[in-house]
Amino acid sequence: MARKDLNERAAGYRRVNAVYERLRVKRGAPPAHLHLAAAPSPDEPAAAALALLFPAAPPDGPEWLTDAAEAVLGGEPAVTPADEPGGGGTVRAGEWAFEVRAATGSYHDEPREVADRIPELRLRAAVADHAGWVEVEVVAAPDDANANDRLAQAGRLLAKLGAGGASVLYSPKTDAHVLFTAAAGAALAGGQVATALRPADAPVPIAGVSADDPRVRAAAATARARVGEFLAAFAARAPGESFAVKAPFADENGVEFMWVSVTEADDGHVRGRVDNEPAFVKTVRLGETVRVSHGDLNDWLYVRGGRLHGGFTLPLIDDHLRTGPPASEEDAA
Repeated sequence: MARKDLNERAAGYRRVNAVYERLRVKRGAPPAHLHLAAAPSPDEPAAAALALLFPAAPPDGPEWLTDAAEAVLGGEPAVTPADEPGGGGTVRAGEWAFEVRAATGSYHDEPREVADRIPELRLRAAVADHAGWVEVEVVAAPDDANANDRLAQAGRLLAKLGAGGASVLYSPKTDAHVLFTAAAGAALAGGQVATALRPADAPVPIAGVSADDPRVRAAAATARARVGEFLAAFAARAPGESFAVKAPFADENGVEFMWVSVTEADDGHVRGRVDNEPAFVKTVRLGETVRVSHGDLNDWLYVRGGRLHGGFTLPLIDDHLRTGPPASEEDAA
């Protein structure tokens, strides 16, 4: 991907995720991109095991495991390949020992059931459709290594084994799934597992909400009725202030409501850049300039003086992302 495209993606994610983060902190909610099905007890140490899910068959072979172990652990670790096909084996380096498991197929016994509990659509699709996996578990460690040290070592080795191809990071202990982004990979390689499970570059969350949800309809109606407030604020904008509207984009793959960073506005339309990377719709792309009618707006927002204005649909979408699976009839919002 070209550097310009990467910069546009990062800037768009920062703008929209900043709003979600502001809402999350205010409401005490977890990040919306994270699927955390079961929180661990604060008194119970995390298990020293982590897994990566792949959209295709994972790498395998004794060289793959040996090269990763040498790169992470240094020296010449003792690597014993697994007897069963599919890769993996045991790695020993000093007082450390790891069990590496790798296979083609689903990591979960019932991947569709697991995925159906994930309300965020990108993550749900990645979990449902994964076709291979790698898991690293620490089975021996120095006496002075605590639970965090053990998990950090597992993460470093797993990051090397999964470099360049994994789509989801999974914590068996907490049942947490998260999209395996570049930032997640860098954090995992650095032994920062908690940071890897909350990557700074997580895509803007997409919720599957019912097209007939009365709360969403009411919020969108409020946004359209009060669009004059948005236009007046935009006309009086100060340097550095950001203004955005949310609008539907559709093709044969469905409907996605995406944020547009506004650069121009008049009495009937706004013009701006698409601030989300589409998950399903292929007719628009991140950074593309689009023109949206006021009548098509689903929401609008801006931040002034540290206060969020608009964002009428955000609490509803946040509730949906935190509390349950999508309805049977859904649009991506």
